[in-house]
Amino acid sequence: SLHFLGCFLHEFGQGDQNVEDAINKAYGQTLKRFHGWITRGIFSIVLRSVPYREDFLISLLIDPSDDREVLFERQILNEMLEHSSYINIIVNKITEFYIEHELESDEIIG
Repeated sequence: SLHFLGCFLHEFGQGDQNVEDAINKAYGQTLKRFHGWITRGIFSIVLRSVPYREDFLISLLIDPSDDREVLFERQILNEMLEHSSYINIIVNKITEFYIEHELESDEIIG
């Protein structure tokens, strides 16, 4: 979900968490309430396969030499925070539309 992505970028962009913690926190804030115990179990298994923080940041490089830059990590994290705020604006607009047209659902899936 777009909301999950925005929350993950925000959590990780704050810079004080590893990838697994940021994903887990974003999941708890967004998707978990819609998932039954089977899907939650699958999520916890999948969560164990996420990359380490440093590997994740390196995977975001366009130019491999950029990781030598002193401010590389800070720049990436700042961009994550910036993009998360834009995503959350979109999510809020979509949520407002769903509520206005009575399309919002709390149905549990799987």
